[in-house]
Amino acid sequence: MPGVLTESPFRQFLWLDLDKLVRHFLPEEFTLARIRYFTSPERGDPVKADRQAVYLRAIETIPSLSYGLGRFTMRSLPNYSAPIRFVRWFLGDLRPKYTEKETDVALAVQAFRDVVYEKELESVVLISGDSDFAPLLKAIKAERPKIFIRVIFPPGRKSDYLGDLADDSHKIGYKVLSASQLPDPVIGLDGSPIYKPSLWTI
Repeated sequence: MPGVLTESPFRQFLWLDLDKLVRHFLPEEFTLARIRYFTSPERGDPVKADRQAVYLRAIETIPSLSYGLGRFTMRSLPNYSAPIRFVRWFLGDLRPKYTEKETDVALAVQAFRDVVYEKELESVVLISGDSDFAPLLKAIKAERPKIFIRVIFPPGRKSDYLGDLADDSHKIGYKVLSASQLPDPVIGLDGSPIYKPSLWTI
C-alpha cells in the first residue's frame, strides 16, 4: 500500500485510518464486516521498524481490523554502488537484500477462506495494484459467482488485468487519503497516547 506515499510530501498520508479508507469505497448497500491488513515486519532499518511498530499499535485500536505479518528473507546482491564495480563484482563484495515472503499468499488464503466459510459475505474489497492477486479473484468467482468484488488501486499503482477481473475498480485519490487519517495521538489499547511518527508529518 505505501508505494508513492513513502516519498515527501506524501508521507503525511501514511497515518492511515484503514476503517475510514475502506468505508469510503464500500458499496452503499453493504455493511463492513471486517478489515484484514497484511504486511511484513521491517528488516535492516531499525528506524523504519520503529515507525512500523508505532503504526501497528495505532491500528490495533480499530475494532473492525485484524492484521497478519509475513516475513523477510535475506539474500546477498553485488554491491553495484561500490566505486570500482568490476573489481568489486569479482571480489564478491555483497550487500544484504531483504525479500518479502508470505504476505501476499497469507492475504489470498485468508480472503478465500472468508469467502468459502462465511456464507453471509456478499462483497470483497481488495486494496492492491498487484496483478499477482488475479488467481485469487478468479478463485473467488469460481467458488461464489455472485459475490461482488471491488478492487481499489493505491496511488501510483494500477493493474488493468486485475480491474477486468473485478466487478468494478477505483483509484485512491489524495483527497480520500487526507480524509482517512488517524487522530494524532491515537489512544492505545493500554490507554497511552500513540503519536504519529515525526517523519510522516512532512
